[in-house]
Amino acid sequence: MILNKELKQLEEKLTLQSSSDINQEANENLVSFGFSKQDTTLTTKRDIELFLSRVLSIYSSSNVGNDKLFYAWLDEMSSQIRVSAVSTNHNTLPFRTELECCTLEELATSIKRYDSGAFTSGSIKIFKSSI
Repeated sequence: MILNKELKQLEEKLTLQSSSDINQEANENLVSFGFSKQDTTLTTKRDIELFLSRVLSIYSSSNVGNDKLFYAWLDEMSSQIRVSAVSTNHNTLPFRTELECCTLEELATSIKRYDSGAFTSGSIKIFKSSI
């Protein structure tokens, strides 16, 4: 899969940060993977699921501090799959738009269709998991 080459680099370089400022923490823990509409023709839904599962695993093993919430979504405007993590004590995610929580499989389907939900349902599909 086209995204797998990025996993080794993520595994070697990811160091999760914590901050009392949720936006700062989210930005410091943000990783983006280029993924265009054309890439959907080169990738299966299962490949996307496996990729997201591996990214979640890398984030989880990199978390040596407080409990965090990992989250992932498709950003169509920037042609990226984005992931980040914030401390659970923030009790929210740093978005100023409606979110639709979904399973990892549902997010993979959304990515395969190249539909984040932002333009079709007015809310961004987002997968989240405690790490």
